[in-house]
Amino acid sequence: MWASSRCAKDLCKNYNFDRSKYRLCVKEKRFAAITRSDFAKLKEDLQFLDNALKTVLAEYKDYFQERFVDGLSIRKYAVAHQLNRRSIDHLQKKFFLL
Repeated sequence: MWASSRCAKDLCKNYNFDRSKYRLCVKEKRFAAITRSDFAKLKEDLQFLDNALKTVLAEYKDYFQERFVDGLSIRKYAVAHQLNRRSIDHLQKKFFLL
C-alpha cells in the first residue's frame, strides 16, 4: 500500500501542516509560499491519504485522527485507550507498513 514506511511517516506527521497550507491557498485563491507544482503535489498527497483512510486503512482511521490530526503522543494515546505503549508502537508499525 504505502510506497515506503518513511513516506508514510512523512505524510502523517506533516498532515496538519499540509492541510492548513492547502486550505490557506484555496481560501486566498492564490499560492501562499508554494509553487503551482508543489501545490499539485500537496493536493495529491492529501487526497491519497484521505482516500486510503476511507478504504484500505479504514480500520486505522480513528488511530490516525487521534495521533496525527489531534496530535496525541503515543503515551497519551495509550493512556486514553488503556493500552500499554508497546501495543501502540506495534499498532503504529502495522499502520506504516500497510
